[in-house]
Amino acid sequence: MRIILTRHCETDWNAQRRTQGQTDIPLNELGRTQAARLASGLSGQNVGLIVSSSLKRAAETAEIVSSHLGVPVRLDSRWREFHFGSIEGNTNDENENLFGKDWEEQFKDGFVSFGGEEAADVLARHLSVLSELETEHSAKTVLLVGHGASTFTLAKHLGITTGLKRGDYQVVDYQNGAAREIEFVIGAERGIGNIR
Repeated sequence: MRIILTRHCETDWNAQRRTQGQTDIPLNELGRTQAARLASGLSGQNVGLIVSSSLKRAAETAEIVSSHLGVPVRLDSRWREFHFGSIEGNTNDENENLFGKDWEEQFKDGFVSFGGEEAADVLARHLSVLSELETEHSAKTVLLVGHGASTFTLAKHLGITTGLKRGDYQVVDYQNGAAREIEFVIGAERGIGNIR
């Protein structure tokens, strides 16, 4: 099965550098523009299905891409971002003040100590989606619209590197739980910009 990984486009909280997690924030104007440009970049990829996190920012990204490509969207709550617990809503500066400059590195295994999720649980959610897609849609190219931390966790498990920024996408061959990167397309090459 051929999958394409991408992240949702920009929200006001992204612009403010706030930890979103499962807080349900919509795209801002720049985000909607980024999503339209992402759709344009994906036009030659033969996407047959879009599966998206059910959070507004991902779902809206998926709907914009869908409207340009004429491809159905399936929302799936299992593709959501980590729940970050009590640090959701904090700015990166606030988290840095509380936990040090490497605060993101400290929580690669999850956020249970803040009432959030463990990485293993997020990974299990994502793998269950991939397993179903491989059974149901093995002949299609599937675009997966997700989030930063959860996509990084999945990529690490699959043994591929990812540095997806908004508007980037990564084409991957996924077979029997293993992955091989085919192509990494940087959004800035299409004038989208790389906003974390």
